[in-house]
Amino acid sequence: MRKICIITGSRAEYGLLFLVMQGIKRFTTHHSRLNASPLTSHHSPLTTHVPLDFTVSTYERLLKTITAHAIPVYGVREWVRQSPPHGILLRHDVDRKPKNALRIAALEAQHGIFSTYYFRIGRNSFDPAIIKEIHKLGHEIGYHYEDLSLAGGDHNKALDLFARHLAQLRNLVPVTTICAHGRPLSRHDNRDLWRYHQMAAYDIEADAFLTIDYTDVCYLTDTGRSWASHAPNIRDEVKTTKYASIKTTDDLMRYISHMPHSKLALVTHPERWGSSAIAIIKSYLRDMAVNAIKMLLVLIKLRQGNSATSVVDIGAL
Repeated sequence: MRKICIITGSRAEYGLLFLVMQGIKRFTTHHSRLNASPLTSHHSPLTTHVPLDFTVSTYERLLKTITAHAIPVYGVREWVRQSPPHGILLRHDVDRKPKNALRIAALEAQHGIFSTYYFRIGRNSFDPAIIKEIHKLGHEIGYHYEDLSLAGGDHNKALDLFARHLAQLRNLVPVTTICAHGRPLSRHDNRDLWRYHQMAAYDIEADAFLTIDYTDVCYLTDTGRSWASHAPNIRDEVKTTKYASIKTTDDLMRYISHMPHSKLALVTHPERWGSSAIAIIKSYLRDMAVNAIKMLLVLIKLRQGNSATSVVDIGAL
């Protein structure tokens, strides 16, 4: 069992960590032991367990499972062009930590698997050197757009931003598909940009959400740090009739092994897949905090119905 110790410097830090650790206790698979101790004597140490899922080594085991069963894997562009009868549609939303994306992309290439990486325009995601390197490895690069949110809902301004940001990415690599960033704290759904406008005008072949028919595809995303459909998730969802009881990556590997001819869409966020103990725990604590915020937003929406609400758009998620 791996043990991780966190020393908190104040009662406030300790109090916040306590709430997070209480939420962690509901997980039961692949544990590390996490100890948190305050520098003051006002509180006793906390102990809980952190599941060791969503690591780079776990992802490599997933890749080996896919190749062992000779399951065809497609990026978004090739899935749309070929409409395969079965296989895995593999997509990565690079919200932040592009170095993690490069690590995952290199692993996939080593196993002969090629997918699509969607990059945001922003310092947390947009890294020209890494984008070029991932493209050189044989992967598709797409634009992870959020221009309607950036424009505060102004469609004309959003289209100007979209064209400018798309050109910025195309200056580095070819881009023919796009995918909306969820921005759960924004009032605006970025996919709404195409309600009144045509993406074909920008030489875009497909939108990962809007173009693909997921009716007979089991859609799984690591949003919320779980593959389960009930994980905290506000916008990363599609209309489908195919569901599976999958929560952990081990569950996913078992499903793939028993259902090699099914149609799956797998969506990952490379920032979540750490390779060191520190990276794993930092990612885990951040996910727990974000999940708490998302659950609060869902509760607010349920209480207020469909009425308009004022939400602070911090844009970091």
